[in-house]
Amino acid sequence: MSADNSKLGKISDVPEKMVALMDAHRSVITRLSAEKGC
Repeated sequence: MSADNSKLGKISDVPEKMVALMDAHRSVITRLSAEKGC
């Protein structure tokens, strides 16, 4: 059971990292587009 719990913990931890990456990516894109004046 502990092995299953650790797997679930790792799997549920991935989306949070993906969301953080997407937020950082989005902020970079908005900053670049603002500098370009698009």
